[in-house]
Order: sequence, then C-alpha cells, then structure tokens
Amino acid sequence: LRHHHFAFHLCILKDDARPDPARAGRQARFEALGVKIHYATASPGKMESVAEVARWLDAEGIDILHTHSYRPNVYARLAGALCRPNGLRIVAHYHNQYDDKWDSEPAMLLLETQLARSTDAMIAVSESVRSHVAERIGVAVDRFDVVRNGVDTAQFQGIDRVEARRALGLGEDRTLAGLIGRVCEQKGQEDFVEAAIALSEDHPGVEFLMAGDIEDR
Repeated sequence: LRHHHFAFHLCILKDDARPDPARAGRQARFEALGVKIHYATASPGKMESVAEVARWLDAEGIDILHTHSYRPNVYARLAGALCRPNGLRIVAHYHNQYDDKWDSEPAMLLLETQLARSTDAMIAVSESVRSHVAERIGVAVDRFDVVRNGVDTAQFQGIDRVEARRALGLGEDRTLAGLIGRVCEQKGQEDFVEAAIALSEDHPGVEFLMAGDIEDR
C-alpha cells in the first residue's frame, strides 16, 4: 500500500521477553518501513486480549483491521466488532487448515462462523485453504480472495551448494530429500519418516533431512 496514503500499525498478541535474534530482525524490518509496533500485555488466547486490542484500535484510530490466522482471527475480530460503530473495516487472513484446532475447540469454530458475518473481506493463502475454510464456517467460496504467500527469492541466491553440504556433513554425491517446518502433528513429519524408511531399502544413496522448531515433542 502507498505510504503517503496509509499509516501502518502492528499489534502482536504474543509478547515474549526471551531474546530472539530472528524476531528482533523482523521487528527491525517493520520499523524501517515506518510501522508502529505494539506488543499486547494480555495473555494470548484469553478474553483479556480482546479488551486490550479494542483499546488499541480506538486509541490509534485504526480504520482497517487485518487479522492473521487462528487465534488472532477470532480475538482481534471480536475486538474489532466492538469498534464497528467507529467505521472500522475488518479483513481476515487464513494461512492454514484448522481442523485439529476447531475439532478440539468447537467454540472457536462457532465464533468464526458468527464473525464471518461482520467481516468485510476474507483472504486465503491457497485454493485448498479457501475451499476448506469456506466449507467449515459455512460461507460461499467466492467471499474469499486467494493471495499466495510472497517469498523474497533474492535471499537464497549465491549460496555455495558444495560448501552448504559440507557444513552439514553431507556428501556431494548424495541425493537429499528434505522437509522444512515446525515439528508437529499437522506438518506430518511421521509420514516423512515412514517414506524415508520405505525408500531407503531401494535407494540407499538418498539422505533425509528435517529442519524446524520442535512444537510437539
């Protein structure tokens, strides 16, 4: 969006005091773009965060609220609903399929269904996410726009393939199969391991790698 027409604010529902170089780097990128950042003090996933976000929306005079993913889509939109009389417009962004969460927290699915009625625009990161979420919350598929995740490919240019393999202790002539993502049931690392076992007998030259933070031990 054009900066001379818009002022950008970012509210983060999960505050973490632990030092995190990656997070600090992301914050610096936002600040360099002139984005004003607010870390919520209420515990994420709690109704107190709804009140805090509502106060933040009102204090900053936010005109468009763009929420992202599972809990922010519910709690921030509940806060937004309190500010609708001020003309606030709401955009909900879906990054995933949430069956595992909705099946264990049916109240959240009910809130999603109700909040869809007061949401001005809905975005999905893929066609499959769009059709899945539309079916689960009972809205027409054409209410969603698909905007795929952007990737800055320049940051992956110029990498020395041989040196990268050497740093990981891998042979130059090995075929590598990799899975990158947080380690959790949803990402299906167990399927990757089963595939590795099945393939390794007939393809002993293949090596299998996984990378990601451990969420489900």
